[in-house]
Amino acid sequence: MPTERWLFEYPRCLDGTCGQKGKDLVEFEQRGCVNKNGVPLMKDSGSLSYPLLDKDGNRSNYQRRDSCIWQITAATPGKWLKLRVTYLDVEYDAHCGLDRVHIFKGGIPTGGFTAQLVKKNPTMRVGRLCGGRNPDKNRGNGPMRHWRSFHDASTTLTKFYRKGQCPTEKKKRKGKVVNVEKKCLQNGFDNWIDLQTNSVTIAFDADQKEEYTGFTVEWTTEDAPHPPPPLPTADIPLIEADKVLLKKIAGNARGSSWGLLKQVKIETSSGTNPNEMRQIRQRAYNLWRDHSNRREDIFKNLKHENCLRDSKTDMMPKFLADQLHGELNRPFHQEQLKNTLKIYQKVLYWKTEYCAKYQDNKYGLYNQIERLIGTIYNYEEKYQRKVDYEEFSAWFKQKWDEEKQQLQEA
Repeated sequence: MPTERWLFEYPRCLDGTCGQKGKDLVEFEQRGCVNKNGVPLMKDSGSLSYPLLDKDGNRSNYQRRDSCIWQITAATPGKWLKLRVTYLDVEYDAHCGLDRVHIFKGGIPTGGFTAQLVKKNPTMRVGRLCGGRNPDKNRGNGPMRHWRSFHDASTTLTKFYRKGQCPTEKKKRKGKVVNVEKKCLQNGFDNWIDLQTNSVTIAFDADQKEEYTGFTVEWTTEDAPHPPPPLPTADIPLIEADKVLLKKIAGNARGSSWGLLKQVKIETSSGTNPNEMRQIRQRAYNLWRDHSNRREDIFKNLKHENCLRDSKTDMMPKFLADQLHGELNRPFHQEQLKNTLKIYQKVLYWKTEYCAKYQDNKYGLYNQIERLIGTIYNYEEKYQRKVDYEEFSAWFKQKWDEEKQQLQEA
């Protein structure tokens, strides 16, 4: 069991059997509290109700201190799951800290969904739900305690955002009035929740015994976006290109091994002041460390989302491979670090192209490299100028479309 202070934020069950064995496990299975032998349920569509409905479809009350867990995985390769809550009658609490339904992307990790793991990978949490229907029962007077809705204490769903489908409001930006899209709510039982992954874990924990009748969740599948086939004209696997670039830019990133970051001459406004140059180079090292740490955290989340290009079969576009070949084959020159960092930005974009949901994180990585270039080459970096990233994205897509057209004509 978790030992953190906020126990209610994480499921009590740490594995697919909820720690049960022998007769206890059989009893859990018969009550529908875990999957058979704790093994993930492989189905493209279905529904999960707890407590189990009787043969006439009637509901019963769940038990005091109940803890259950289920894993569901799409049976068909290339499919993503989506789910919706069709019934919820669970004790309301503003934090969903009494009785609650946890929903997480992916299967149950070793050791369970611990505070440390979830805080490092916050996007794995879909929601922590309570409240729900049955308005005739005079209990739980929370803000979401009304017909055909429920409360998500994790705020993931109550800040649900879908581009182009949420209301707009007028705001003043740089002296101009523009339409800004607002975040819109997950409106209870009518909306499908797009998981953008092929598996999900649902857990339920109850506190004191009350007369509540549990929940029902439905799921189905949708086609996952497929990355394009590897380009036969590009001879650099993306994983290898990424490794080469990281090594070229920063060596081992410690001691005297700093690659181009150590070789390049620092350009300053005061000329060749050695103290200033030393301080700026150290600042550049720190910027790269910050970028590496942020990249690692973001890539962990994106890998969990199954949208990252990180397979050995993923190749670079030919135009990008040609740029990398050209720069690697040139002897050292003062602009080489800048050129290599620009290529690295394009590789980052290509690796994360299908992670549209995480645009702000992608934009943040791009900006860190812009800031690093500006620090070394003494120019005002295009830092936090979103228009530049949008122009960069449009340029990349245009080049890629041109290359695909050439391949088709060939």
